[in-house]
Amino acid sequence: MSDAGSGGVSDLFAIAARELRTVVRTPAVVALSVVFGLTVVAVAAAGSGARGGYVPLVLDLVPFVEALVPLLAVALCYRAVLSDRESGELDVLRTFDVSRPAYVGGVYLGRGLALVFVVFGSLLAAGATVPVLSPPDPTFLALNEAADSPVAFLRFSVLAVLFALAVAAVAL
Repeated sequence: MSDAGSGGVSDLFAIAARELRTVVRTPAVVALSVVFGLTVVAVAAAGSGARGGYVPLVLDLVPFVEALVPLLAVALCYRAVLSDRESGELDVLRTFDVSRPAYVGGVYLGRGLALVFVVFGSLLAAGATVPVLSPPDPTFLALNEAADSPVAFLRFSVLAVLFALAVAAVAL
């Protein structure tokens, strides 16, 4: 692999598409992603969070996100570059003059996109349980809407995705 490839950005996206196809074709990764999604939604539906609002839902999900997001990130990204080297795929890619940054960036981008889809999609599905399971607001109490809003849950979801991407970068 040369240090300055001829089509850096196009190479990066080609490698990312290849990695995304690889992740989607791996049954173990797909099964793990489905289990992660079902676990997050089940915790949201079974816990008191979905019936209590977005902030209680975040409190219910924090332990699971702390434990399961790194496991999912490592499962998707662990040794991706090294296994390409051991299988000989890296030697094949060298014949196409793909730069090292384009290759590593493409691997990270492809696997990171899959990770973002699973983590963010699962958390959004969990967040969708709040309007369905929450009781109507009482009319005799003064409520502060800012204390429990979807924005707080969205912020939690974005931070969970960034956490997953950081772990993925280390696992790569």
